[in-house]
Amino acid sequence: MKQIFINLISNAFKFIEAGKIECGCEFENNNYVFYVADSGIGIPLDKQNLIFDRFYQLHHPTVKNIGGTGLGLPIVKGLVTLLGGKIWLESEVDKGSCLFFTLPLVSAELIKSEPHVDLQNGEKIFSKKTILIVEDDF
Repeated sequence: MKQIFINLISNAFKFIEAGKIECGCEFENNNYVFYVADSGIGIPLDKQNLIFDRFYQLHHPTVKNIGGTGLGLPIVKGLVTLLGGKIWLESEVDKGSCLFFTLPLVSAELIKSEPHVDLQNGEKIFSKKTILIVEDDF
């Protein structure tokens, strides 16, 4: 999620000279619905399907060359899809854009297991055991 928001917010900053960028989240139909909205240049209707294509860059006559590779939004779409969500946008030229994405609520299932570790010849046997490794350094 961190990478998704970094890409969406940095993209919004590229296409806004003055105005606002807003982020939020709602819960709807067992999904989290996130959004990043800006009051920037907007995306023409005929270009809206292209912004999720790799290496595509939107060119606008009033915005200087903003650089980039055209991979930010395709990466976002890939991550959202991998997480089981969907992404779409609403935009109007000269009024801004709002990119939405959903992530499904996934609840963990508790698995009952035997609380002991098998011993064989003095060695611990972990067959039929699940090991969870968690890393919090990001």
